[in-house]
Amino acid sequence: MTNTFKNFSQYQRIHELIQRRSAGTPEELASKLGKDKRTIQRYISDMKDMGFPIALCKWRKTYYYTCPVVFKITFKVSDEDQSDNFKEADSS
Repeated sequence: MTNTFKNFSQYQRIHELIQRRSAGTPEELASKLGKDKRTIQRYISDMKDMGFPIALCKWRKTYYYTCPVVFKITFKVSDEDQSDNFKEADSS
């Protein structure tokens, strides 16, 4: 999971390029992001594992989404007091 958050900005950039239909081939995308082809292939694989419907059009030579995608990551910090969940066990 750490790598997912570490690579968040890369995933977001790839998403933007795919949305604009300007990602290009794996080699072209690697050049745009300053990464090697293998790293791009790993990022695309990670994104597919997360549920992104990414495909590569060999005729147009670019990545594309097979259905509409919204890239949004959210989290919420609970306001509730959860101190009861962390009580120490009675050692008597």
